[in-house]
Amino acid sequence: MSSVAIGAPYLMAKEASWNRMPNDTFSDSPIVYPNDEDLFSIFQKFESHPTQFAVNVARILFTREELRESNCRGKKQKSALDKRRLLFIHNAVMKFYQIPISSQALVWKQCIKGIDTRCRHERRPRFKDFAASDSFKEIQSYY
Repeated sequence: MSSVAIGAPYLMAKEASWNRMPNDTFSDSPIVYPNDEDLFSIFQKFESHPTQFAVNVARILFTREELRESNCRGKKQKSALDKRRLLFIHNAVMKFYQIPISSQALVWKQCIKGIDTRCRHERRPRFKDFAASDSFKEIQSYY
């Protein structure tokens, strides 16, 4: 029997699709994708929580600035997060959690919500940043 590639040539690749590095990136700095060991260690921490797994992988793949200024789909006047890196996260979630095809869309939708929530969280000022500000020092000196 001969194997014939139907459709996309990447389906015939020997390396798993979720573990492939994209050929070109849109970022100035090189993107370092987590290896299997790193992904497995994250998986062990969040064994029953694919959304938390996705969020933590996103925190590795995207800078704080990218998360702060973007969301997954580029809605609400934000830029969209890089689709290749999101695809990497998607494939890793499906691989590690062995999500059946019938549930993949729902699980990924929850992962997207989690990543978007993380993006919003990055936009909120942190207390330690506020505590170091002149405004906070003025309030403290008042009391």
